[in-house]
Amino acid sequence: MFRKWISLLLSLTLALTGLFGTITPVLADENVQISIKADPKIDVALAVGNSSWNLKNFTNDLKSQLTLKGISSSSVNVQSVETKSVVADASNASLIFQSWKNFSILSGGYNAPAWTTSDYFISGDRLIRSNSGATRPASGYYDPKSFETTNATYSFTWGIDATSYGAFDHGEAGFLFRMQDENNYYAYLVDNHSACGNIFLDGGEAIVRVKNGTFEVLASTSFPQYYAGQKEDIKIVAEGSSIKVYRNGSLRLSVDDGTYTKGGHGFYVWDQYGAYFSNISVESESTKKFTEVIRQPIWREGSNRFLVNLENNVVSDLDDAQASAEILTRMISNEVSYVGLGTTTNQTQVERLVARNNSNGIFIDNSVYSSAMDQLADYIASKVRRVGNEQYMILDEDNHLEVNPSSLQQNTQTADHPEGRWKIEHDSTYFENGSGQVQWSGKWQKDLPLTFDKPGRYELWFGSEHPNPQFLYVHRRPVADFTLKVTKGSANYSIDVKDQSYDPDKEFSSNKGISQMEWKWRETTATTWNDGLIPSNLPVGKDYLFGF
Repeated sequence: MFRKWISLLLSLTLALTGLFGTITPVLADENVQISIKADPKIDVALAVGNSSWNLKNFTNDLKSQLTLKGISSSSVNVQSVETKSVVADASNASLIFQSWKNFSILSGGYNAPAWTTSDYFISGDRLIRSNSGATRPASGYYDPKSFETTNATYSFTWGIDATSYGAFDHGEAGFLFRMQDENNYYAYLVDNHSACGNIFLDGGEAIVRVKNGTFEVLASTSFPQYYAGQKEDIKIVAEGSSIKVYRNGSLRLSVDDGTYTKGGHGFYVWDQYGAYFSNISVESESTKKFTEVIRQPIWREGSNRFLVNLENNVVSDLDDAQASAEILTRMISNEVSYVGLGTTTNQTQVERLVARNNSNGIFIDNSVYSSAMDQLADYIASKVRRVGNEQYMILDEDNHLEVNPSSLQQNTQTADHPEGRWKIEHDSTYFENGSGQVQWSGKWQKDLPLTFDKPGRYELWFGSEHPNPQFLYVHRRPVADFTLKVTKGSANYSIDVKDQSYDPDKEFSSNKGISQMEWKWRETTATTWNDGLIPSNLPVGKDYLFGF
């Protein structure tokens, strides 16, 4: 679909007419030369997906490599972009009672009685198994909104109430996780008696896998016999195929099993009046969509921008037409180079995205850290401008002046010029929309000012002579702006674009300082642009990018 945010896309090529006026030639002192040097700002946003890299030293290693290539480490800013989010979810007894789904586990030849909320009752922060009606088979609750949970840490308290409890003959209780449905899941359980319950464990605690309703013990160990007032703090850590269970702070069980990689969680009690669960909390990790990742970086004004994605696998968002439209719009409008540090698994996808990103980016094999880091630094260095214009500077762009010979840049006092031999006269009205004159205009100074923070023309003096060049021009960037109106019809979009661009230094001229524009448009899946203004009618059902 045609999205309104495509108006963010500005691939700007503006030619300025008459911007700098006429320069009056004046004989310069050939012994003093002025040059403008660029101070590039480099912003690197690092997104880490599925990778085996240890990134502890990434920033220092990258800066060291760039320093070897002549780029000051002080100009490099590396920021981490979160590709995963941690969700902490705590469920109290009242919330479970109201919003979780109740269920019965059919096992041991017992038929399920009608499940009622009277099977459990609330006491403070505890959800306690009651003695109302049949206590067999096992019954409990699970969270119906938790089935997308992957890596997670489950924490809860299990125990026997000190005052409301029944005989300790046949009790069993379990916490379910990575639950696919009521017949497929992992469970941590504590058992008090053999020959009954969901499994015949003969007492103890265990990690079990339930597949199509069939229980299999993966690991087990001893557990104290149930008693009134019993209280056990349990933590289950499920990370990839690794499952670890801690009881009261000590590791009790550990298995490696990859049958289920994600799923819901819940609990049950079999035949034990007074058994309870409380303080259930889940800290889980979920992978963010790349459309979320691309929104995070904070780019400095005028910086060279690189999004470095350390990912071994294919990223689903990059192959989705609507999601990739937003990703491309943000990268193109912010002039971001995409660097995919990946493997042969996702190389084709990275190269396809780079092509659609106006060929700004590169694929780098990440199998060898040192080699990949060197290639990354080479690519960044190749994209950075380090030589300034001879006379023209853009306001707020990082540049500085250098003097040849360098000894004449500072401490230039003489008997004839006790305050110094440098003087700069600032014409703040040379361009339209001036912002005032610099404070040191027309004053003799011992040191040459190296930066300029106001637009206009600056005439330089060194003693009674002009250095070369005599004039420097500080101007502002043109402003690219337009309005977009899209009306959806049955078969086509009706599109109306109105240009509102201007050059603040020549805003009141007939063409607002803009002598030429280059409009382009394309479908988001295309790798080449169509020249010209986007057509006034385009078919619905497709995503488009356009800009100028």
